Amino acid sequence: MKFAGLGLSVFFLGFGLLSCGSADQNADTNNLPYPGGAGPQWVYNGTLGALAKVEAVVVSLKGNTVRVTGLLPAGFNTAQLPYYADQDVMVAGQKRITVVYPIATANIGGFNDSGSPIRNATAKTHPVIQTVLRKTQNSIAEWGGFPFLIYEPGRAIGFHGPITHRGANGTQWQLMRGPVSHGCNRMQGEHLLELATLLGLNLSSKVYGANEGGRTLNTPVRVMAMSEGYDMFKGALVDVDYAGTDKFVRPVASGSVKVKMFKTWDGMKLKQFACQYAAESGLGANKCGHRPPNSINPRTGLPVIAGG
Repeated sequence: MKFAGLGLSVFFLGFGLLSCGSADQNADTNNLPYPGGAGPQWVYNGTLGALAKVEAVVVSLKGNTVRVTGLLPAGFNTAQLPYYADQDVMVAGQKRITVVYPIATANIGGFNDSGSPIRNATAKTHPVIQTVLRKTQNSIAEWGGFPFLIYEPGRAIGFHGPITHRGANGTQWQLMRGPVSHGCNRMQGEHLLELATLLGLNLSSKVYGANEGGRTLNTPVRVMAMSEGYDMFKGALVDVDYAGTDKFVRPVASGSVKVKMFKTWDGMKLKQFACQYAAESGLGANKCGHRPPNSINPRTGLPVIAGG
């Protein structure tokens, strides 16, 4: 292991050994910086909050996407919605939005570190998500201090941070999008923080210690089998504008069936949206105020012009 980490309980060590693997060898985009050590808590400081109603959480193993559709709380200021949140109709005074994140899925047909065949998450609807608020590291994977959202408890399959680290001294966490994991759905760290926030976790304050159990979210997660193909939204195939490995195949429009390309976001451009907790930041209105300013406008996605 490259970085020292805090010890985990035997319970979670066993879960990690079953489901998730070591770092990948290639990277396709930058993620938030990681200065090393045991992985302190990450704080979410973006403009989205908990959904009033989660209508769908859909994982496509073929498309390497997770889609979240739900209703914002009544009175939510829609002028604060980030550019990547797809806005839909109002339902009883509540705005419906959809956000899609890139993920990694199991390396089908491969083998894990113990030599056992890798199995994908069971293709079905899992009724709840069990949360581990901060998982730092186990013997085969570096977690970066991001949450772990488990939807298949028996095998500890769920959403977690990207594992891969690149850059000088391993200072960037990077997601490899494609069938590369040991079964879990790896995500960009900042995306995972936002997903957990949408589902109802408060990750905006330093309130927990290393590897604490979180709580159960009564949020069904539908996992589509490879044979089911790509997720669909309003009759269109779902994709997200994030690069993939050479094993990843994007959906292609055919006849009347189009592709809906969702936007995503880069934590290196929206540095105020997510950060490692730092004492100097305090926990005021801008919890990530010690980070450099955003280089793009969160509302439009356009570059911020200095002095403009």
